Amino acid sequence: PPAKYGLVTPKHVVAATLYSVGGIVFVNMALIWLGGIFGGKVWANTWPMEIIAIGVLLSALMAALAIPWMLIPVGIVMANGLLLSFFALTGLWRLWTILWPLEPLLVGLSIVAPFWLIRQGHRGFWLARRIGIAVIGVAGVIFFFSVLFGTVLP
Repeated sequence: PPAKYGLVTPKHVVAATLYSVGGIVFVNMALIWLGGIFGGKVWANTWPMEIIAIGVLLSALMAALAIPWMLIPVGIVMANGLLLSFFALTGLWRLWTILWPLEPLLVGLSIVAPFWLIRQGHRGFWLARRIGIAVIGVAGVIFFFSVLFGTVLP
């Protein structure tokens, strides 16, 4: 982190939006292409990528605008996308009966975290930008492994 936190201003908002929309188009085109090669099992295993792609759009806006309040929709959408990716890839839908308490916990954390970031002052806005960038990176890793395991799984 910088030694002295200053006012964090929005940067590259239009570019972040356009790149994110391009990412959504890329995800859909890649899944259509892989579906043509490997069959319908790609869509059966990687459909939560659509939810994660929307989460990437929201994360890019959070990173560009540096607004901690964007963590609420980002956290909810990305957490749901991550949980649904786990279930779709593993086929262990029966674990939902055990893992459902994660849902209100993740939603609660997504609501509480922005309040904590706001209390940090300028540092919180700086952290919001970094969290948005980190979430985009995590989404890229999730996409890679979802496509990899979505094509390998029977």
